[in-house]
Amino acid sequence: MQAFALGLRRGRQQFAQAQLEQAEAHPAPGFELSLAAAHLALREPRAALRLNAEHAERYGDSSSLEESAQRSLQRAYAENELGDKLAAFLAARSANQLCEAAGLARQQALSTAGAASSAAVTCRDAEWAFTASTIAARQRKQLSAPIDLNKFITGDIQVENDSLALWSTLAVTPEVARRPLRVRLRRPTLSVRWMAFGFQLAAEVASGSGDVDVWLDAAAGRHRPGDLLSYFVARASVARWRGDATAERVWAARSKRAEALAADDTASYLLSQAGY
Repeated sequence: MQAFALGLRRGRQQFAQAQLEQAEAHPAPGFELSLAAAHLALREPRAALRLNAEHAERYGDSSSLEESAQRSLQRAYAENELGDKLAAFLAARSANQLCEAAGLARQQALSTAGAASSAAVTCRDAEWAFTASTIAARQRKQLSAPIDLNKFITGDIQVENDSLALWSTLAVTPEVARRPLRVRLRRPTLSVRWMAFGFQLAAEVASGSGDVDVWLDAAAGRHRPGDLLSYFVARASVARWRGDATAERVWAARSKRAEALAADDTASYLLSQAGY
């Protein structure tokens, strides 16, 4: 799968697809989640869900909490791609709960072993996925209480401008109250694989601002060097999730144009050096 990842990163879609087909023709035991992740990267949610379910059936009882959480995150992403917001919410909630349980188990193990106290397993991706999917599915009662914006404005409480707490609070705040605060936000920091969940929540914050896609460009549209193609795919996916077919076509077309530039190894290398 390293060849697949390299091909996808350099915009060689056909090469990546061929590598995936080869891997699926001779699958290694327990490799279903990696294959499912590859299908999600190619925006093939049904194939991802099939492999995800196969892994759960074969290894569900023996899976670690972390692996189970990743499996649930995959399902949440795939269900969003298929337009089932309730199923995405349920899967993201499961991922968040499993990740929290994994962090607690790790802390208990360290305590039992007499080790110094350690922070819980990082659950940032699962937390953002849960919050974004919960708001999109209109299940807001499942969320923690929002921060007090009056105290935030006066400085009585300190909240980082890229924090999930601020993003989620503004997402459920009426437009007239959140409009002057949107300028304070900083781009969500998620891993490349799950950045679409950050943009999904950002789109909720931007609802009522006019053109959501333009706001995302201005406020949350920066990409990390070397991740531009992944960024294009994430933006296309989020446009689909919110039902904006025009924006989805625009971002999918940008991805295709970038892929077309990678005609050979030299072009692929130059693209990667240019930030693609």
